[in-house]
Amino acid sequence: SNYYDADPQFSPQNQEIVFVRDWNNSKNDAVMLLSENGDQLIRLTDNFNDPSKKKQISYPTFSYDGKRIYYYYYNSQEASGIYVIDRHSGIKRQIYSSTWISNTIEVSSKGDVAFSFGKYLFVADSSGNQILNLGEQFARNSAWNQFKFSPDGNSIIVSDGDYSNAQIKIIDLQTQTSRIICSGWSPSFLPDGRILFITKRFFESKNKNDVPYDRIYF
Repeated sequence: SNYYDADPQFSPQNQEIVFVRDWNNSKNDAVMLLSENGDQLIRLTDNFNDPSKKKQISYPTFSYDGKRIYYYYYNSQEASGIYVIDRHSGIKRQIYSSTWISNTIEVSSKGDVAFSFGKYLFVADSSGNQILNLGEQFARNSAWNQFKFSPDGNSIIVSDGDYSNAQIKIIDLQTQTSRIICSGWSPSFLPDGRILFITKRFFESKNKNDVPYDRIYF
């Protein structure tokens, strides 16, 4: 049968790859697990060929220790939201209910899970408890996205706005306050947590018709 794959991510030990497979472009998705050398492929979630049971899965993400996989599941007839599946037992459970996740799912070394909904950023523990709601009035066109936990799990760095005016902000999860660092997008911490890198967009001249190019800064 025809299918396409999307949203790949390596496990923390770089021994496996988790991704989403869609059969026949039907939004009939499943979470798949592939060994690094490609010799073993496992389907972690059910797949149905019944059009009435179409479902959309996206953003599969390993926990810090590689023992759990989080993903977003959408089905108009069932409970949509963020699910976690145990890597070894295959047991699946829902940890948060939502009909729309805007960008991605991030997991910290403490087991906290972060995800965004418009310009709101939600943080929960690995059981879905102690959810923090950080953000402003819902605005899908100006979503907080491209976010990452700091290595110590105490803060989140996030891109606020579109490419033309995006700003990098750091959100302290204890005080629930944020501060602007600089302009740019696609922020990420280096392992020491003291340095981050971002992407900025430039034009060869002031002519808006020029093709822009991106640079990565540390």
